[in-house]
Amino acid sequence: MNKITKFTVLFSILILVLSACSISQQGGDTSTSPTEEMMVESDMNEENMETMDEDSMDTMSDNEMDTMDDEMMDDNHSDNMDSMDDENMVSGNDESMDMIGDTPDWFKTTLKNVNTGENFTIQDFHGKVVLVETMAIWCSNCLKQQTEVKSLYESMGMDSDLVVVVLDIDPNESGDALKEYAEKNNFSWVYAISPVEVSREISNLYGAQFVNPPSTPILIIDRNGVAHPLDFGLKNVEDLQNAVDMYLNDM
Repeated sequence: MNKITKFTVLFSILILVLSACSISQQGGDTSTSPTEEMMVESDMNEENMETMDEDSMDTMSDNEMDTMDDEMMDDNHSDNMDSMDDENMVSGNDESMDMIGDTPDWFKTTLKNVNTGENFTIQDFHGKVVLVETMAIWCSNCLKQQTEVKSLYESMGMDSDLVVVVLDIDPNESGDALKEYAEKNNFSWVYAISPVEVSREISNLYGAQFVNPPSTPILIIDRNGVAHPLDFGLKNVEDLQNAVDMYLNDM
């Protein structure tokens, strides 16, 4: 076989092979390669993921909105509570200030003047100037201080606008013992045993030193019923005179 014949035969075979391949493809072979299947599956997964993400985002969005609403409600509730607390605090402060302006309970407590046996209250002396001293029979400083008060009382000629009240704050001392103490020292003004609740209120209002007799506590109640504590320590007759004159002259 010559070269031309061989070439013709090979060419014919090549044509037949190519034709067969073309026919096979046109025959509807729909099978896909593994690579193509993976690409299709990947596309499907991506679509599913996108759908799931959209659903999740919708769900999360709802949840987040609910959470935000709850948080806003909590914040508003907290703000409202803070506002209520602030209002209550202001109201409480106003109430406390009103209480300070009210007549103290101890002004209204019935006491007994051991020198006369008569009952009285501090409130009975409203419109006058009242000098109040807390003391105890055993206290030597108290005796010295009351001696100065006696000098004041006598120098003023027993001014009817000045009332002197001495309260024994020692719960172990009796009215009889206090009366004997006053008579022995010629202290003729008002002496009374202070009930525990009165002593406690005086201490709370004006300081713990008012239940410490050696500090010789004295306060002056003006004509309007306002108490003015004096400095602690012994006060001579001149100090007392200056203190009471300020309020006696305030008509």
